[in-house]
Amino acid sequence: MHLIPLSLLLVTGFSFLGSHLWIAELLTHFRVQLMQLTLLFILYALWKRKNRTALILILVALINYYPVLKLYLHTPHPTAPPTHRALLINLNHTQSNQVPALTEIQTINADIMILLEVTPSWLKTLQPLLQSHPHTLQHPREDPFGIAIFSRHPISHPKQYTHAPLDLPTLQFDLHLNQQTITCFAIHPPPPISPSLYHARNQQLQTLSKQLQNIRYPALVLGDLNTTPFSPHFQQLLKETSLLDSTQGFGFQPSWNVGNPLFSLPIDHALHHPNIQINQRQIGNDIGSDHRPLILDFHLIEK
Repeated sequence: MHLIPLSLLLVTGFSFLGSHLWIAELLTHFRVQLMQLTLLFILYALWKRKNRTALILILVALINYYPVLKLYLHTPHPTAPPTHRALLINLNHTQSNQVPALTEIQTINADIMILLEVTPSWLKTLQPLLQSHPHTLQHPREDPFGIAIFSRHPISHPKQYTHAPLDLPTLQFDLHLNQQTITCFAIHPPPPISPSLYHARNQQLQTLSKQLQNIRYPALVLGDLNTTPFSPHFQQLLKETSLLDSTQGFGFQPSWNVGNPLFSLPIDHALHHPNIQINQRQIGNDIGSDHRPLILDFHLIEK
């Protein structure tokens, strides 16, 4: 029994080296799971009257829970005039039954739609969206890194950046919402499942940070960032750009790993300028992908 609290304490401590070590950064994403596992052992230790062991485990649980708790410590803006809606979906480039996703997209009926893992096959399925969302940017690929944008409102000044070493795209454009304009970024870095991909993801996030320094309008970043709010690299991005995490006030909202809810993670993100205030943030229904949709209702304020 003594090895269990020691092991959990060591794993938790090792995760705080995530700024420098690939494996340690992977552990940061599983704060909720580590907390839940620790709670089970706390109950067992209390049942066995191992009070000292229980105290160590409570400390481990609190260390892991604190970053999660911070996601709830904010007051959202549920009612405000007028509201726009953004949609982010990772469609899964291998998905064969594409009709449920199209139906859900049309039901959500967002003003701006950022769709990831878009292949030429997916583009054919998505063509009906042009009837209601005629403003579009389309960059399909046969791998998981194609991007398509469909907008009800006009867009302008589109730019595409590619990032070495994998030549993955980031799209930037201005979105004109009635009398207001914001600059949007659509991004999908690689998953950090190896040291090389870990560095490639971080490099793409660092490049995004630099791009955000050179824009005129308030920014809205939408993407599968392949990181969670608990990663030091995610926190560094927020610090460098002064953007806000839309998760604040809405809590832990996992969007990925639909087939395995015990290990689901919030890796789909919407980061926003302080002048963009969030009315509602929710995770949508299962569309057959390994991701669920991220739905964001927001409004702009003048400062």
